[in-house]
Amino acid sequence: MGAGFLTKSDLYNLHNYTQNSGHAYVKEFVIDSLREYFSQDSYYRYVRDAWGFPLTPSQENLSADAGINDSTTTRLFIGEFTRQHAQFFPAILIKSGGYRSVPIAMNRNKFSVQYDPIKYFDGYGNETIVHSPVAVLQNGAWEGQITVDLMARSNRARNELSDLCMIFFTDYHFESFYKAGIVIKSASLGGDSESDDRNDKLYKATITLEVRSEWERSIPILGALDAINICADIVNTNNPNAIPSPNLTIETTLELNDQLLNM
Repeated sequence: MGAGFLTKSDLYNLHNYTQNSGHAYVKEFVIDSLREYFSQDSYYRYVRDAWGFPLTPSQENLSADAGINDSTTTRLFIGEFTRQHAQFFPAILIKSGGYRSVPIAMNRNKFSVQYDPIKYFDGYGNETIVHSPVAVLQNGAWEGQITVDLMARSNRARNELSDLCMIFFTDYHFESFYKAGIVIKSASLGGDSESDDRNDKLYKATITLEVRSEWERSIPILGALDAINICADIVNTNNPNAIPSPNLTIETTLELNDQLLNM
């Protein structure tokens, strides 16, 4: 699938799907990109554990600046919405808002053919380049939403994370998403909100991403015509019992390479 995305299923290979930037791919790419982005920061620094998940040890006896000049803890939780098993804030939680199929043509481009240039040589050094069909293509697109929930213990942290994420999606990482087969059509930040969390306040904001991605199927053309054999027998067609004359068989072979060189 590209961009570091792995799948356990072999159905894509069995049915010749070369790209499917769908639900799982887009969500995982957003999470991994945000983790890489905030790992460069000093204050809202993201730190991984040995398995690649957020490093969230017990906060007992940790200083207020833990994670700034060392890697004892992450200072920001980034993951899927359902992966927030522990209460760790500030947090950026990613979830899918659903998506739908958007055909890019009425026939889903199912009659498109991919051609590759092939260079042919003969024994005399003559050469020619012919574009030969190698696969039949079929593709379409997905459009949907990705929701980014921001949660923090302070109003200031919530606001700063909102601004950092908005500039990340709209400019800083836009081209990386595009190269990975994901287009962020728009990013919108909702209104601020807060809620009671035990004896404290939890400040929240939500960013909604309108995204578009594509899928492609490339069915290889396994056979190609290399030569035509022509054979003719000399016989009296007026006599139904006639036997072909021996040693009068005409046979010739038209090689594809020879015909291409004479084009």
